[in-house]
Amino acid sequence: MEQETKNADTFYFDEIYKTGYLTKKRFGNKWIKRYFVLKGNQLLYYNNHNTENSLLKGTVNCNEVDIQDYPLRDNSFLIKKEGCKDFPLCAASLVEKEDWIDTLKAVSQNQPPKIIKKEH
Repeated sequence: MEQETKNADTFYFDEIYKTGYLTKKRFGNKWIKRYFVLKGNQLLYYNNHNTENSLLKGTVNCNEVDIQDYPLRDNSFLIKKEGCKDFPLCAASLVEKEDWIDTLKAVSQNQPPKIIKKEH
């Protein structure tokens, strides 16, 4: 059976574009660490990286969302979608935050994220 070759310039709804730990804001001022998987334009989050054995805690549909800085905490950003509650997240570093924002912005427009090497 021939395997389909995926085009880097095409958006795939079943493609995992990014994974990693972020801290998610809960009630009040409480933050909790979760493992996030960006599959297509769905942002799924789990208790930990063992996603096959971990309970899916939630899903955010990232289609046509607005991504903004969240100034109340370093390296944090906000996913905003009309008719939904705001979804604040925090990355471990500024570079990681920028990478998540760039990737989320791309998939919110059904575009494949561009992999850009950044000079450090």
